[in-house]
Amino acid sequence: MEEFKSRFDVAALAESMADTIRADAEAWENNTLGSFLSGLSGWLEDMHGYYEARGEVGRCEDAPGNVVRCRWCAS
Repeated sequence: MEEFKSRFDVAALAESMADTIRADAEAWENNTLGSFLSGLSGWLEDMHGYYEARGEVGRCEDAPGNVVRCRWCAS
């Protein structure tokens, strides 16, 4: 997993993902916008478990107002 330090890092990842799906869509499990967004939604709903299992956060629900705060909510 990459570390994002700015919105430009996230934008570069999104563009890289777009390039790879254009080059070989069949290599992607979620190769349509609808299936990708459903997968993203599922991951966002469950991401607290990923970080909790790694010992990196407390409860994500304790970090109101910031969707991406999960990884850092323990600090």
